[in-house]
Amino acid sequence: MESLFDQLVIYLDTANEIDTNYNIVWYVVRNFSKITKMTINELADNCYVSLATISRFCKSLVYENYLHFKQACTLDKVFDNYNMDLTNMRYKPKECTKNYLKNICDEISKLSSVLEWDIIDEVLQVIHNSKKIVFFKTISYILYLYIFKLIY
Repeated sequence: MESLFDQLVIYLDTANEIDTNYNIVWYVVRNFSKITKMTINELADNCYVSLATISRFCKSLVYENYLHFKQACTLDKVFDNYNMDLTNMRYKPKECTKNYLKNICDEISKLSSVLEWDIIDEVLQVIHNSKKIVFFKTISYILYLYIFKLIY
């Protein structure tokens, strides 16, 4: 199952641009990390729609209400840890790259505190003892390229 962010990007790729929900999704994707702190009124104002439209939008994504939608945004960590200021990349590529790499290194350094080695060992044991293993890939890399396309 795709993450909320992946669903939103797929929606952008397949929906009609004159659709009201398309405009809401466009705003949410471009401001994804800010949504968790935004009230329904702020989102409605920023998207130039009514509160009822935002409520219908959330329900169309199978969320009971805006609060549940915000919670899903909180759980879906997209780009939050790796934000690269792409608008400045053109003018200050070295500085932007340095900041980007620092963010990645900071996140990698946190790995040891969040990895559950006992679970990893169990998974590795199951893989080792299996006769056949099937790996599936996600389409996420395509979605990230699409987001890059949205920014430029």
